[in-house]
Amino acid sequence: MERFIIIAVIIFAASFTQGFSGFGFALVSIPLLSIFIDIKHAIPLGALCGFVVNIVLAIQLKDHIKFFELKQIIVGAIIGIPVGVFFLSSADHELLKSILGIFVLLFVLLTSTKFIKPVQLNNRWCYLSGLLS
Repeated sequence: MERFIIIAVIIFAASFTQGFSGFGFALVSIPLLSIFIDIKHAIPLGALCGFVVNIVLAIQLKDHIKFFELKQIIVGAIIGIPVGVFFLSSADHELLKSILGIFVLLFVLLTSTKFIKPVQLNNRWCYLSGLLS
C-alpha cells in the first residue's frame, strides 16, 4: 500500500509539472517511478498516465492548439511506437536504467549550462522527433 501511495504522489507531481510548464511529465515520472518499480513497468505506466494528462490538457486547451501543425510528429510517433515497444520488451532493464540515467543527466547538464540555443529547424525534423518520442 505504501508503494502505491508513493507512485500516486509521483504521478501527481509529474502531472502538476506537465500542466504548469507544458512538458516534463516523462522527465519527472519515469526516473522516479523506476526507483520503486521495474523500469519495464515504469515506462508504460508513465506513458499511459502522461497520455491521459495530455488528453485532458488538450481538451481544455483545444482552442489554442493547431492540430494540423502536429501531423509530422504524430506520423513519426505512430511509426516509432512499435519499435519502442519491441525495444522495451526485449532490452535488459539494467541497460534501460543506465540509458535513462545518462539521458536525464545529459538533459540537466545541457539545460543548466545553457549550451542548447534555440534554432529554427526544418519541419522534417518533426518526423524524427515523433519517432524518437
